[in-house]
Amino acid sequence: MIYFDEKSPNKYSSLKKLITPNDISGLTRVRYGQKDGSYVMAKEIFEGSRVLSYGINSDPNGCSFEEDVFEICEEIHMYDGSIDGYPARKNLPDNASFYKEFVTKDNFKSHFDKIFKSNESKYTIKMDIDGCEYDIFMEDNLDIISKHISQISFECHGLIEEHPPEWNVLQKILDIKKDMPKKEKFLNWLNKHFVLFHAHGNNHCPRYMDFPETLEMLYVNKKEIQDCVFIPCNYSMPIEGLDSPNYDGRSDYILDWWL
Repeated sequence: MIYFDEKSPNKYSSLKKLITPNDISGLTRVRYGQKDGSYVMAKEIFEGSRVLSYGINSDPNGCSFEEDVFEICEEIHMYDGSIDGYPARKNLPDNASFYKEFVTKDNFKSHFDKIFKSNESKYTIKMDIDGCEYDIFMEDNLDIISKHISQISFECHGLIEEHPPEWNVLQKILDIKKDMPKKEKFLNWLNKHFVLFHAHGNNHCPRYMDFPETLEMLYVNKKEIQDCVFIPCNYSMPIEGLDSPNYDGRSDYILDWWL
């Protein structure tokens, strides 16, 4: 599922320029969970933290991230309005909670006010909410998020417009696919407050040349790394031993446009 238009070979260059992963001194990338249910985190500021997990889904096999981190995080709060409960087990550990709740652009402030007013500690966000990330990580919201969130690991959808015609694509993602200015603003806002530490292409999705429709991305809060040195990566991704294909039926996507 590789798309290309010789009349527009650099169609997504403006987005690619805004997506450059960095090495950050003192921080180590670690993947928690397995395959499509896994997420990369900066280990040194993740383990022992409080976690906000958005998007659980109904498949128990998709909960490998949560299952991996129950014992290494102080708390984990899970949110998904599409299911009635956590699907991988009936009884959650004492440090874990599930809420049948969506976070949206309309309830964002009340949702996070409730969390942050009760505890001033730093949190980690893990998120896969099928295109709604563009409404959550807006400029005003990121001013709030940057005060309380040490890192964000999430799936970013709809980066390219193309997709197989037979696919049933959510309307939310169809809308963002066509909205280049919104995607550029979104990435600029993230880069204002956070540093991109890791990127991995979801090989289940199509790509336009070397640019995937969906990227897994890890951003670290700039306030967390004021004493660190960060420089653009001089190597391609995926990283052997860290990343693996979301879909076993094809090779992982090579990302190297920043070189």
